[in-house]
Amino acid sequence: MTKVRITVDGQLALTTRQFAEEFGLDPASARSAIKRLGHLPVAYLDARTPLYAAVSLRKAMKARPGQGASLRRTVTARVT
Repeated sequence: MTKVRITVDGQLALTTRQFAEEFGLDPASARSAIKRLGHLPVAYLDARTPLYAAVSLRKAMKARPGQGASLRRTVTARVT
């Protein structure tokens, strides 16, 4: 399969579908993740296809905490 590289002002850009494939998400989850991360489109490929800055999306996805990180507790047993 041929990979298409899209650039906007010389910077790599991703469609929602490309972002979803890269991170193993379905398109709806990718849209939600992009929205939660607070990213806005840098341009539009057509009227329905937003383009997002690839570098900033990748950094934001790698910087997010793991699932359940705040729920982990260390239990210590005391032997008397």
